[in-house]
Amino acid sequence: RLAAADVARDGGNETSALAILTDILTSPDISRRWLDRALTRLVLLASPERVEEIVITLLHSVANEQIVAMYQAQSVANNGNITKAEQILRSALATHGDTPRIKLWLARMVASAGRFEEAAQIYESLLTHDGDIGRAAQREMAQVMALAQPEDTTRTQGLESTSEVSQ
Repeated sequence: RLAAADVARDGGNETSALAILTDILTSPDISRRWLDRALTRLVLLASPERVEEIVITLLHSVANEQIVAMYQAQSVANNGNITKAEQILRSALATHGDTPRIKLWLARMVASAGRFEEAAQIYESLLTHDGDIGRAAQREMAQVMALAQPEDTTRTQGLESTSEVSQ
């Protein structure tokens, strides 16, 4: 059914694709893997309002609320509301405990809000995790730390004075 949604979307029939995705997402026996894939497509296809509507329905019908919360936060962030996205993720952490994947998404939201040191602390707490989470935390923490560092003005000043001397 997911392939049918892709075909409908690629053929320009977004209404049909959205209907198929909604049907998949509201299925009571959807697995975590398929929930993740269908939500990814939904966030790319539907308006933030429609995503939120479907997500609220899912929060009441799907066992894995953590994934739903992450995609709800992503949809809200895509609509420009980083603060609300952060609130959704913090609420999910409070409800579900120290969930590495939610923490990773929270670090991304915090970094996108320009709070690099706070994001680096969250990433640092994830470095001990094996697999994708640990690797992503390490890579993204390095990027955040680079953004947090002020530009080295002494080095550029030295280059400017060198160029003046050579003229």
